[in-house]
Amino acid sequence: MATNYNLTDLPFELLDNVYGHLGLRHKLLLAQVDDHLGNAFAYHSGPIYKNLKDIMNLHVGLPTELLGVLLKYCGHTIVHLDWNNQLAKQIEQYCPNLKHVYVFVQDHSIERIQSFLDQRKDSLISLTINIDRNVPTTILNVVGNMTALRQLKYYGFVDNNVCQLKNIENLKELKIAHLGKKSKHSLNLLRIVSSKSKLRKLTLINVNLLPMKVNCKKIWPNLKIYSEGSYKNERDKAYISLFKDIISLPKENVYFANIWTNNMLSVCPIWWSI
Repeated sequence: MATNYNLTDLPFELLDNVYGHLGLRHKLLLAQVDDHLGNAFAYHSGPIYKNLKDIMNLHVGLPTELLGVLLKYCGHTIVHLDWNNQLAKQIEQYCPNLKHVYVFVQDHSIERIQSFLDQRKDSLISLTINIDRNVPTTILNVVGNMTALRQLKYYGFVDNNVCQLKNIENLKELKIAHLGKKSKHSLNLLRIVSSKSKLRKLTLINVNLLPMKVNCKKIWPNLKIYSEGSYKNERDKAYISLFKDIISLPKENVYFANIWTNNMLSVCPIWWSI
């Protein structure tokens, strides 16, 4: 007498072959049927969704419901993704190994994102944060406590809260880009970067810098400067001097554009390196 088998009765090894003949949308439709098929999908996928951002660029329009299925069964393998507020619960629950995250912070999502960043402050090593015009920059108080970060890119309005980034001492790459025209706030760059001995790439865009009030020669007596561009006065020269013990990379790794000191556009662009 013949025995009837359902897909849910098949071992992972056979289901792996079945999944191999399907596109992503149909894989996820099958995976959501039950946990056996979902776990078989995880077995079939392995680490292929490690960088979910790149995968989603190839599958634009995939329904949020199916993305939730992917996170449920493969979230433990994902290390790189773009935050999706509709999937916040699944990201928090199923993605414990995230290392690189991009977040676009809007007014309706700020509390959830702040909570997520606080939860992952000891594990995330790379964060790109883009803050909408109507969102307060107080979220940087949370970012400033993410001491495991090695790379941080901030796109938003530059005000006093940006100085909270001074607490992230292990950064290797930092980017601060003021959205809109020149920032009205004068940024104390020395306060932010002086403790970052591991910093190797620095980018500032549309930022108004606070005049230096220290003698850089006394802090870094063995200063040697190699730069492209020009500076108009001794204060601008002092800003170049600032990075003696912080940066030791080719000039293309340190980029400053639209930098103002004393309400004057001093350098645009200029590369600074030691």
